[in-house]
Amino acid sequence: MLWHTALTRRLGLRYPIIAAPLGRGSTPDFLAALAREGAMGFVAIGHMPETALRQTLSSFVAATGGTDRFGINLVLIVDQMRRLDSALAAGCRFVSLLRGDPAPYARRAKDAGATVFWTVSGPAEAQRAADLGVDFMALLPAIVDAARGVPVVAAGWYRGWPRAGGGARARRVRGVDGHALHCVSGKRQPFVYLLSRTFFPMAVRTYSSC
Repeated sequence: MLWHTALTRRLGLRYPIIAAPLGRGSTPDFLAALAREGAMGFVAIGHMPETALRQTLSSFVAATGGTDRFGINLVLIVDQMRRLDSALAAGCRFVSLLRGDPAPYARRAKDAGATVFWTVSGPAEAQRAADLGVDFMALLPAIVDAARGVPVVAAGWYRGWPRAGGGARARRVRGVDGHALHCVSGKRQPFVYLLSRTFFPMAVRTYSSC
């Protein structure tokens, strides 16, 4: 069974699941396994030396099969513009942002033709993200109404899914277009873990479970 959502259509995925940056677990092999199975992973680049960034990203490009098969993530607690520019120059076209002021980064990325995700912490940030024109928001499903029509990727498990008749159905009922996998662990995210083991087991075996 395939689910067609704004996320799968925009990213060319089979399944509406992305892997959020998993620290050292976001290896080229792990992101490649996700790409082969029709999902997508993000790699954090904020800690990578700027001088080696393009060379490092080339290993992800080679493993996944292209710059459109994985995304990059920046935590905006320091100036990350040079890293963003390097990633965009390397051809990366999916950018996720966390913390700080995403406005200049979102504008730079979108001007380069990239799709922008912003992980928001509450309704106020969700409203600002909508005003900035980000393409997707990653947020807790409880505040999905604040997205004001911007496609949402749910970050975290919530109790309403089982009572709503199953994860996929509840996700569509609540207006969520996908789910961000933060840990390949059945304890933390049982629904996503079940999907992962069912639809892309190679990715689960590639990543050392949390």
